[in-house]
Amino acid sequence: MHRKRRLVVGILLRPLLYCVYFTSGFFRRNTRVWVFGTWGGERLSDNSAALFRYCCALEDRTIRPVWISPSGDLRAQVRSEGLEAYHPWSIRGVGLCLRAGIYIFDVRLKDINYWLSRRAKRVLLRHGTGIKKTARATDNPSRRMYKLFHGRWWERATLRFLLPWHTARLDLVMATSEQHAQQGVQFYDVDEGRVAVTGSPRNDVLFSEPEGLEGNPVSTWIDEGHRLGKLVFIYMPTFRDDRRPAFPYSWKDLDELAGRSGVRILAKLHPVDAARPTRQQTDRLENIRFGDPAGDPYQLFGKIDCLITDYSSVVYDFMMLRKPVVFFCPDLDDFLSDSRGFCYDYEEVTPAPKVRTLEELEGQIGNIVNRSPELSRWEGRYEEILKRFHLYQDGRSSERCYEAIVGRLV
Repeated sequence: MHRKRRLVVGILLRPLLYCVYFTSGFFRRNTRVWVFGTWGGERLSDNSAALFRYCCALEDRTIRPVWISPSGDLRAQVRSEGLEAYHPWSIRGVGLCLRAGIYIFDVRLKDINYWLSRRAKRVLLRHGTGIKKTARATDNPSRRMYKLFHGRWWERATLRFLLPWHTARLDLVMATSEQHAQQGVQFYDVDEGRVAVTGSPRNDVLFSEPEGLEGNPVSTWIDEGHRLGKLVFIYMPTFRDDRRPAFPYSWKDLDELAGRSGVRILAKLHPVDAARPTRQQTDRLENIRFGDPAGDPYQLFGKIDCLITDYSSVVYDFMMLRKPVVFFCPDLDDFLSDSRGFCYDYEEVTPAPKVRTLEELEGQIGNIVNRSPELSRWEGRYEEILKRFHLYQDGRSSERCYEAIVGRLV
């Protein structure tokens, strides 16, 4: 109800907000002031958070990085690290958004404050390697993005009025490979000169010792499992566009499966899926723990033994650790017909076992626990896929992103 009320109020305020947007273009922008945000300001993770912390840690800092979020808890977390964070509509937040010459975000300008962004330089870091179509490439007529860019004239006009951040022009788009760069051109209608192949800042932690895990309850739970001689899997399904639950079974069944296999499973749902009604946590679970949907799992990947996913591009980041992956896709046919569609043939870009039932999943978990020779046949495919999706695997993507922004926009 609260979300619906906010939506109605936002629509009623649109005429005023468009006046605010127009006026924001008359303020003098300072390209040394950078504002960051991600996922509508409701998360402190992904590429924006990684690049933000990198910029804050620079010894010779010539820029002013500021985190923008409506979440009081997230702002408090940022400030506890001695860094700047403000509400997008607070006095300080508005002032900085109007002064900022650079807006840096993962998904859309709404991550920060679209209405105060006119004439600022806009940098899209992106939040995946792009195996699923999005933005202008969406080819499913039932999807909102298709109607926004390819629908009837009145559909395009209505949606552009209501969701202007989706059609905002971008000044710089980051990519992880040349293939990913070409997708950026197609998805966001930018010329090749506005795309930089830098890698994803969030992946830097995969090549270093993560910090800040002392006292982290999930990290402690993983360590405890290892002391008991158990492998720890992380289950990260993506959300379904048609609002079906990502996990169509009982969590109790998965918990019992993990118990029989002698493993632990950390279930990290996509924030979109976690916000929907599910059957999770209705029973006491002994072998499964639910991670914070808005949390950052990348710091934990070094401790995780295997990833279970379905259609999420997180697999191409995790794969850089050369650890086992299982694709659990019980609704593959429905997903292919009802989702935004794939940029590639699914079989071609999924170099790991694919299962559709809990029984098949249990069999693959057993293969990993027992180090089955069958797993070795996927190793060559890993390298082949990684060459396509990640040009850099060195822990310096934040540095390259920073240099690309400074070199091109400051």
